[in-house]
This record gives sequence, C-alpha cells and structure tokens, in this order.
Amino acid sequence: MSPEAVIINKTGRYIVYFTTCDEDLDGTVVRGRTVWKNLDGYLPGETAPLMKFYGFMFVAYMLLGVVWFPRFVRYWKDGIQLHSHVSLVIAFSMYELAFMYSGFAYLDSVGTSPVKATLWAVSFSSARKALSRLLLLALTSGYGLVKPEISGFTPRMLLLGGMCYVISLSLGSAQHFGSLTEDGMTLLMLSWAIMETCFLQWIFRSLWNTLKKLKVNKRNIAKLQLYKNFAVVLVTMVVLNIAWVYVEVYINDSLSELWQVKWMIPAFWYVLAYALLVVICCFWPPTEKPTRYLYVAEMEDEYEEEEQDEDLVLAEAGMKSEDGSNVEREERK
Repeated sequence: MSPEAVIINKTGRYIVYFTTCDEDLDGTVVRGRTVWKNLDGYLPGETAPLMKFYGFMFVAYMLLGVVWFPRFVRYWKDGIQLHSHVSLVIAFSMYELAFMYSGFAYLDSVGTSPVKATLWAVSFSSARKALSRLLLLALTSGYGLVKPEISGFTPRMLLLGGMCYVISLSLGSAQHFGSLTEDGMTLLMLSWAIMETCFLQWIFRSLWNTLKKLKVNKRNIAKLQLYKNFAVVLVTMVVLNIAWVYVEVYINDSLSELWQVKWMIPAFWYVLAYALLVVICCFWPPTEKPTRYLYVAEMEDEYEEEEQDEDLVLAEAGMKSEDGSNVEREERK
C-alpha cells in the first residue's frame, strides 16, 4: 500500500480500521504506521488541554512555594517535622509537573514521547503520592502535635508508603508505556484500590482517636477546633473523590460524545491534591512560636498552669495561718 494522507475537515473523534474479507488472508500479519497531527501539534485532541493545565499547576505550586519556603527557612528552628514533610511534597509536586509539561511539549512538537522525561515524571508522581498520604496519616495521628511520637506506627507507615510508591510507579509506567497485558493492568488497579482503602480507613481512624484525645483535655480547645475544621475539609475531599469516580466512569463510557472533557479526569485529582495541601499550609504554617499546635509548647503551658494552681492553693493555706505561713509555703513549693 502506498502512503496516503487523509485530510480532516471537521472536529471529532476518528478511528482507523484495517479489514479484509478474503479467507485466504486469514492469519496474515499486517504491519504499518499511522501519523496523527492536529493543527496545533501532535497531541491528541482529548489530551491536548493537559499540557496547558500542567503548566498552570506548575505555576500554582511555584506560588505556593514562594509563600511557604521563605517562612519555612526563617522559622525552621522553631518548626516541627510536619513543616519539612510539607516542603518535600511541594518540591516533588513541582518536579513532577515540570517533567509532565516538558514531556507533553516534546510530544506535541516532535510526535514521539520522551522516555526519560516520562520516567522522571512517573517517579516524582509516585513519590508525591506516597509522601502526601504519609503526611495525612502523620497529621491525623497527631505526630508532634498531640503526642510526641507514634513509635508503634512508624514502621507500618513506612512500609505502607513504600508499597504505595511501588504500586503507583508500576501502574504509571504501564499506563504510559503499555508494557502490561490487560490482566496485569487489572491486577495493578485492584492493588491500588486496596492500597487507597487501607490509607483512607487508617487516616480517619487516626483522626477519630486524635479528636477523642483532644476532647478529654480541656486545655486543648484551640487545637480541638483546628482538628475539627480539618476533619470537615477532609470529609469534603473524600466525598468529592468518590463523586468524581462515578463521573470518571460515566465519561469513559460515553467517550465518543464526551472526548473533549476527558482531560478533566486527571486534572481534577491534581486540583484536589493542591487544594488539600493549601489547607494544610494555612492550618499549620511555620511561625516563630507555634504554641497553637506544637506538642512541647502544650506541655510547658500545662506545667505553668499547674504551678499557678498550686500557688493559689498555697496562698489560701497561708492566709489561714498567721505565723510561719511563708516558710510553710516555700517548703511545700
């Protein structure tokens, strides 16, 4: 067959079929190459808007980093481990989006996908997903905020985070390079769904236990209200997550009619993750004296309040005695 060019004059979703009805050709293998190009470049119409979206999200994370990193460097001595974790998530997100944008730009101009840029993008994306989930788990567990350590959970957290990275890396590589069979893809997607379920139930169970612990201590009213507001945000995010899954299934089932909005499926997850990270940065920003949420500061405040209560009791006891009251008070202190 000689090369043939087909000119498309109307926007739509097109499919090329190669068929034959000759029984003598049964089992024949046909090899060929098709080249598709739009007016703006080689990107498919259903994913072309993603290049601009990745660029927009990269700028959004850059702005967040411009606000966050100077404060983090300024107050790093007075900060907590949570701030370092947030900084890592912001940095990995910027690297991921930079490689995603460069990969799409190269594909749009040349017509072939850059393997190295795609591998780096998938690697940073997997690391960002694992770090984000570990951040939520540490935050809802009250690590460094409500209790000084969670030594019994740290190995399990690291193990689950490592599994999340491996599964996400395998799934992302298979989706970009098509190196797995349909059964293999199904197994990876099922593993990812199980992983997400484990993280979700652990995060909400930790959040529930943290709220109960804060309700018992009457001195933690400000911290309790902060966690209540975060719980509302987290529940809202989960509801949006579940609702978007149904939207994603509907779009994929109606792809022939809704192909122009297919790019919104991955875009929504990036917007949701960014919004949640912004909320965390607003709720727990680096400050000079983070007594609103720092565990050590809370213990010092409780110690000072106990001393004040004891002084009040001793003062009342000293008023009842006339001679030697001050000596008795000093000895009791």
